[in-house]
Amino acid sequence: DENLEFLRMEQIQIVASMNPATTVGRHPISTRFTAIVRVIALDYPDTPELTTVYASYLEILGGLRAEDSRLQRPSDRTKLAATLVEAFEQIKGKFSVDDHRHYLFTPRDITAWVRSLLRYDLRAEELLDVLAYEAARLFRDRMVDADSEKKFDGILNSLLRARWKHSPQPAGSEYYTTHLVNNAADKTDPAAIAANRARGGRQLGRISVDDFKALAQRQLVLYEREERDLQIKLFPEILDHLAFIDRVLSQAGGHLLLTGRSGVGRRTATVLASYMLGHQFMSPSVTRGFDAKGFAAELKPVLQVAGVDGQDV
Repeated sequence: DENLEFLRMEQIQIVASMNPATTVGRHPISTRFTAIVRVIALDYPDTPELTTVYASYLEILGGLRAEDSRLQRPSDRTKLAATLVEAFEQIKGKFSVDDHRHYLFTPRDITAWVRSLLRYDLRAEELLDVLAYEAARLFRDRMVDADSEKKFDGILNSLLRARWKHSPQPAGSEYYTTHLVNNAADKTDPAAIAANRARGGRQLGRISVDDFKALAQRQLVLYEREERDLQIKLFPEILDHLAFIDRVLSQAGGHLLLTGRSGVGRRTATVLASYMLGHQFMSPSVTRGFDAKGFAAELKPVLQVAGVDGQDV
């Protein structure tokens, strides 16, 4: 009040929506409701504020993962955060929801970008290559055609060259996967389980396309001996699917929506990637008249395997 005393307020209810107005599923609120409440709207932080936020994120990350000196020096952390924010803003400006509804980019994407660094051994990997790879997975994989992917590559590559004099590896020239990094101890050793939980998933490491193809070929032979013939050829697009699915299914809370024409091999790649991770693969048997009750019945054995038997599925 005017005497600079705090006023006491009781029985306060806050109703909040944390998504932008362009989000799918938004609905107008009745004026009968808005007329009797106070409404406050907060826009996104501006560029300097976002840079400060993510420089602080990188400072925390540097305390957790002290391998790379660029996470230790304040000037480099600020420069790195500015690079992330500028890339985000350019991507957001170039690809909008007016083009495609799923081109909805928010600061949560930058947060996921920074947090993903925890899954890499930065003593063995080049930090900027890791950043470029994670950017491709978070943003490039949402692009709808080759032209959009090319535009994204141009934005990211020009930024890294201009700010860091660094040229990342071309898309599809190498992968980062859990294979050759992890082993069975990830499932049984309490220390390994705790480490994976802290980093948000199994550790990822660099592997060449040829090595990854040879690894996938060996796993495919084993799967077809034990289960069934997949009739799959390991051409580049299938290897991409395998690596990207492996990255998502091995992270905490990882989830995928694979869209596109039938027959490309997404489902088959998911089956093989699950096998390579040691996960069971289960799929609902959709029949005519399939409804929510049928889905619940299909889900029951999955929950049994995961929750009661404690197996990855």
